[in-house]
Amino acid sequence: MIILVEFLEEFDTVPRFTKTSVDIDWAETIENLKVLITLKYTDLDPNAFDVYYRGKKLRPSAKVNSIDYQEGTYLSVRKTKSEFCVCI
Repeated sequence: MIILVEFLEEFDTVPRFTKTSVDIDWAETIENLKVLITLKYTDLDPNAFDVYYRGKKLRPSAKVNSIDYQEGTYLSVRKTKSEFCVCI
């Protein structure tokens, strides 16, 4: 199936609001979707971004068929938020 993807944040090699599509099997995981995205943008690390659908962050282990994807809608790509705290 064809999944539409939009970058909601700018990356070094990908401008903000870039739109693309990825052909992936329904049974694949979101992690595999991230890898397919990085094949289109070779300087992009799959650990550098998260994938969202309808405002909800998708778990990397989730299957594409579990997100209730509607044809013609976009998955969003955003930079991974750091979970480290530098406390003084």
